[in-house]
Amino acid sequence: MSKAGTFSNLDIGTVVVVSGEGSKKIQDWVVYKTNIYFNMSLETYEKQKTENKLPVEDYSIFLSRDAHGDKTKYGKHSNMRYGKNNETPPGEYYLIPKSDGQKYKIYLSDDGKSASINGPHGIRAGIAIHQYSPKYSIGCLTTVTGQDTKLVEELLSKLEDLPLNDERPVRIIVEQRSVKEEKWDNTEIGDTKWTGIL
Repeated sequence: MSKAGTFSNLDIGTVVVVSGEGSKKIQDWVVYKTNIYFNMSLETYEKQKTENKLPVEDYSIFLSRDAHGDKTKYGKHSNMRYGKNNETPPGEYYLIPKSDGQKYKIYLSDDGKSASINGPHGIRAGIAIHQYSPKYSIGCLTTVTGQDTKLVEELLSKLEDLPLNDERPVRIIVEQRSVKEEKWDNTEIGDTKWTGIL
């Protein structure tokens, strides 16, 4: 698991953990429990997890992790699992709010400033948490709620530390997950695709 950016020893900020184990299915899509811990640093989370002393999460949500955007307008999916248009690579990142010109409200970031991460298969820009489902995702984490943004808005209201430059970073851990390899029906969209399993 990669470590992006720097972090403080102080118990300030928020930690978001996207599980690597599928929790259940929503509309035939595997979703992953995403736990949120307030007033916790990344270091404290890792220490408490190692010691098996994590508190009960303050909030949780379920997010899909597959990236099955099946429209040719999205561009072809990479043959590398964490390459262009494929799933979010596992690692430790920041969550940041949208900036001018961005479509969604919450993005993953390597440095806590810009909406891009450097994964094992290259730089990925614009990975967000948003509504819709894997059918319309090219790397984002989705709530599987169609056009309904209520869950995203609720998440946003819980992430009080999201504003930048408040010295209370929101860190997100995307755990490694198990998948099955499949083939795309349309080779113009991709060759290999990766689908979450329970």
